[in-house]
Amino acid sequence: METPADRLRIALELHDVGVAMHRLTLQRRNPELSAAELDAKLEAWLLDRPGAPWGDAEGHRRPIDP
Repeated sequence: METPADRLRIALELHDVGVAMHRLTLQRRNPELSAAELDAKLEAWLLDRPGAPWGDAEGHRRPIDP
């Protein structure tokens, strides 16, 4: 049975894989960019993609219960 720690580890690993996949997509679409430029584009994507400013979810924001 998976523990909450196991599920968190899996989620973090999936995040890392997704980021690596997006970096490869950026590299394929922009072969002229240096590694530093690719890293900058990847960082911008991580900060600006839909939902990122509100916790990574698209749709309606809900207030957080205290």
